[in-house]
Amino acid sequence: MAGNSRSLVAALLQKRLASSERLAGRQIDTALEKLVQRSNVFQSTTVIRPLQQMSLALEDILKDFEASESVDIVIDFVEESFIRFMGPQQYSFYDETAALIAKGQSFESISCILVVFVRQWEYKHKLQKDLAVITTWLCSLLLRLVIIGENPEAILALAASMDRTGKGAVKELAQLQEDIRCCIHFSGASCSPSVRRR
Repeated sequence: MAGNSRSLVAALLQKRLASSERLAGRQIDTALEKLVQRSNVFQSTTVIRPLQQMSLALEDILKDFEASESVDIVIDFVEESFIRFMGPQQYSFYDETAALIAKGQSFESISCILVVFVRQWEYKHKLQKDLAVITTWLCSLLLRLVIIGENPEAILALAASMDRTGKGAVKELAQLQEDIRCCIHFSGASCSPSVRRR
């Protein structure tokens, strides 16, 4: 978002990253959960919360890129995605999420916001704007969500949709797909994800 005006979600994410105390971090995570709970942005079936994984993926960006500007880019991306999700197209995102899920599987096995993140990434990809940091964060988040138990087949289909050419043009996407396939193959057994490696 332009200027200094930030949404409450973005402000809390910034506070979460700035906090070095575990208790404060947990309290901010709880506040974020309560803030987005009614929107059904994130699934609620896994024991480990997706929102916490989003914060941890942001912490990875801070470590990997060592610049607060990189985190600001991702927080802006997240904020833009939330705004888009809450807009008039909200139900089309639910429909697109439902289309990713195989018959007989629960709709609640994947966070609906992931579709918006991917569509927002595609928009940034067309602009070639801030692509490296956003791609790294998004791949980290998607893999983290597979690991905590979100629907790996749906997330794999979503990742494959980002690589429409099928040629692995974006290295991180090819690696993400390989890592998800590994997790599916070993169905919960430990695989050595390498999304964060650049």
